[in-house]
Amino acid sequence: MSIIDDLKSGRCAIYGQFSALLAFVCLVIFGFFNLISTLIIFSILGWVFAGLIFLIEVPFCASCCANENLQRVSRFFQANQFKAILYLVLSIIMWLSTRVATSSLIVSALLLTLTTAFYGIAALRKEDPAKSTLNSASTAVQASSTFGGRV
Repeated sequence: MSIIDDLKSGRCAIYGQFSALLAFVCLVIFGFFNLISTLIIFSILGWVFAGLIFLIEVPFCASCCANENLQRVSRFFQANQFKAILYLVLSIIMWLSTRVATSSLIVSALLLTLTTAFYGIAALRKEDPAKSTLNSASTAVQASSTFGGRV
């Protein structure tokens, strides 16, 4: 199954996962660009949110960690309804940054809101948690073997 097949699947949980990974990238990039503005608190929060999104959406990385607490948090947020609630809280906090000043962080807030909607719909449909080809453990193993075991 490829990324195109994932996008054609019609599963909102997979769409939520892809939009969450896009939000991760935007939070890191726009958090850096807004670091020297009046939005320094929201930039730092964006980086914290990006780390949390990475641990939740790429469970392979959380399973590699020896810390049991990280693994427990990752397992807790595997259900779509808990992801929807988490992303709702994160998006509200990022939308609050527009009350201080309008900036590029609005893109991150919009993507987090979109992720909330996708996971909320997936929870209402009672879809299984997403297992896309983009962030699965088999993709990491395949990438490792492609680069001769050096990733």
